Amino acid sequence: MTNRSEHTPSDREDTKERASIQYRAAQAMAAIALTVAAAVALPTTEEAPDNALAPAETSVPTTTASTVPILVRTTSPTTEKRVSDFEHRTGLSLTGIAPGWTVTESELPQRLCASTHVPAKEIQINGCTDKADRVFAHEVGHVLDIETMSDEDRIAWLVLRNMEVTHDAWWPSHDNAEDFDIGSGDFAENFGCYADFLAGEPLPILTSSHVDPLCEQQEVDFIAGIVAKAING
Repeated sequence: MTNRSEHTPSDREDTKERASIQYRAAQAMAAIALTVAAAVALPTTEEAPDNALAPAETSVPTTTASTVPILVRTTSPTTEKRVSDFEHRTGLSLTGIAPGWTVTESELPQRLCASTHVPAKEIQINGCTDKADRVFAHEVGHVLDIETMSDEDRIAWLVLRNMEVTHDAWWPSHDNAEDFDIGSGDFAENFGCYADFLAGEPLPILTSSHVDPLCEQQEVDFIAGIVAKAING
């Protein structure tokens, strides 16, 4: 049986403080990486998009300020339970992370248990029950990336994880890339670790990332900073 540890309010405040320090340090590293990327790795033509690490084939939805929360919608008791379980385990409101998104049950190809459909703003799940909490949290991590992260955030994560600072390192231009090999999938998988940490799992936590399977304090602190950015604006 896995040993679990409970986190007190004091522990969570310490995590927030470390997140702020880690996030600022990563942003400073990103500024250096941006200088290198602008000259070497990222598009340098006058027609290059401002959001150089954004998905090439879709326009990334943005979150607009509103006094009324844009709720996350569910389409069945199964999807409602998945959202409820996530919020209960982590203490996070999915509405703050995925405003206007819908969680649906779908038949997915190639034995996928879940998928994030950006144009429709849907987290799609099927009947998989193996590691259901982690799988769902992984897809929430993709939504957090799409809705909240800037290019500077993505570059900071690539630097933190010792990955190449290129567009393909985050969203490859070819279709046969393995999600666990690339920046966006690595971040999403570590968000799954962050959710497990909030639920009481002790660090380090083993993930399925091929970049580095161990999720440790620096990853948790960085992601906590992104979550705070999403929820607090």
